[in-house]
Amino acid sequence: LVSSIDMIPRGFVLLGLFLATVVSATQRSYDRFKVYNVQQETQAQADLLFRMAETNHKLDFWFLSKRVGDNATVMVPPEDQERFMASLEKYGLQFTELIHNVESTHDEYTSTATRHASLPAHRNILTSYLRHADINAYLDELASKHSAKVVVHEVGRSHEDRAIKTITINPGKDKVIF
Repeated sequence: LVSSIDMIPRGFVLLGLFLATVVSATQRSYDRFKVYNVQQETQAQADLLFRMAETNHKLDFWFLSKRVGDNATVMVPPEDQERFMASLEKYGLQFTELIHNVESTHDEYTSTATRHASLPAHRNILTSYLRHADINAYLDELASKHSAKVVVHEVGRSHEDRAIKTITINPGKDKVIF
């Protein structure tokens, strides 16, 4: 018997390995990139920022407007930061640093998002879009975990004949919460 892997031409295998290497090598790092908020108070300052955007393609303007009073937002690579800030200071533009290190901010965001997404659906009920079955399972789980305080009621059926459930919290002589 010949395995299915042996049937794949070596050229395709080598091409796949090459592409995987190229993709992983081209992943860009944003270590030490900074993001600045720049105030443009005059038309000359707005025009200067537009010229900077046109002549230095390493500057990544996230927001740029020709309207006086609008602020520009720009990401600057580490090798251009001194020259960029010197130009701003030379022409009297006020600026503030919004993000000190884009890479670490991105890593922090993605790790938080990954951690948050990996939580079970019932722990993430207020920030997730849950399916109907997941909602009912969550309500049933609440009732089983807190049987002295939570009761599940089926109050009807949907047009798709799915159960519509509610819960009563703290049944008894005290005030009832639906």
